[in-house]
Amino acid sequence: MKIRPYLFTLTALLLILWISCDTPTIGPGIIEGELVDHSECKLSKSALEGTETPDTLSCVEYSYDASTRILTLRHINAAFNCCPGELGCIISEEENVISIRETEEAPMCDCNCLYDLEISISGVEKDSYTIEIDELYIPEENDLSFGINLKQKTEGSVCVVRKVYPWGLNSLVD
Repeated sequence: MKIRPYLFTLTALLLILWISCDTPTIGPGIIEGELVDHSECKLSKSALEGTETPDTLSCVEYSYDASTRILTLRHINAAFNCCPGELGCIISEEENVISIRETEEAPMCDCNCLYDLEISISGVEKDSYTIEIDELYIPEENDLSFGINLKQKTEGSVCVVRKVYPWGLNSLVD
């Protein structure tokens, strides 16, 4: 029968495909990142103590360690639900654009508040990038987006004014 040679070839091809799909590709140019820490909800006065950034701003401070190729971002006043469950972020990079989509497990309360996030991104080369942060409670056209050139400057910050709820809420409470 002529079925056996085809069966052998098909099995070999499937095996090669299966092995190649399970092999991780780690090396230069592959970035990975995660949310490593976050503050508590900054709805109370005690949560605001020691805060220098007004709650009318959404800011990102960045620092880069060339020896470890780690870019650390601190997103100050990121908006989430007051009861978000697990906070997280999804990070991807394409053509030197690092995209960060902030996530919450499930909005369980009828309120929003501000949090400070610490995000660590590994595998970052010393190059120029555009950082785009997709904030949950801001329309896409107002995403926090900025450029960095790690060859010239390994740390810095950028802020944008936010005039919608929940930003500016704590300035009303005294």
